[in-house]
Amino acid sequence: MHFHPEAISFLGRVSSEKEIRLPKTLNPKDDGATGKFLEDRVIENVHGNCDADIPGILEYKTHNQDGTTNDIMLSKFTQPKNPQGKDMIDQLIDKFGYLFVLDEYVLINSIIIKKKLIVYDNLAKDWLKFVTYRPSKKPGGYFYWSVNKNRLECMYENATVIY
Repeated sequence: MHFHPEAISFLGRVSSEKEIRLPKTLNPKDDGATGKFLEDRVIENVHGNCDADIPGILEYKTHNQDGTTNDIMLSKFTQPKNPQGKDMIDQLIDKFGYLFVLDEYVLINSIIIKKKLIVYDNLAKDWLKFVTYRPSKKPGGYFYWSVNKNRLECMYENATVIY
């Protein structure tokens, strides 16, 4: 598989540390906080917008293999369209329509142990049928989009296991 040089550099950063100690300030039971911690270590410009972590190249997600769910949050929106008028579907394609990097780990005694790194690419034409959409149940709430990690192989045409 041929990846963009920036993606290769990113994968090198992600795979260079197989064990990482969680800071004492993080709750080891909070998978979201652990994922954010990992993201902050490898993403140069963490943004919080519905954009790819490296625009036009890749989106990075983490998953605790011992967590309570196999669902991976793709994005959450407060409005169906952004200020530029782009709807949620187009924003999602901009976010994960390139490479999707899934970094799986387990947590043992506050140490993150990396278990699996997979790169998915070539978003399938019927990708939308593999994601879950949960609209807001109250005014001003969020619109959530997620995918079960086991459905990523259906959502993308290719999967490359790094380790």
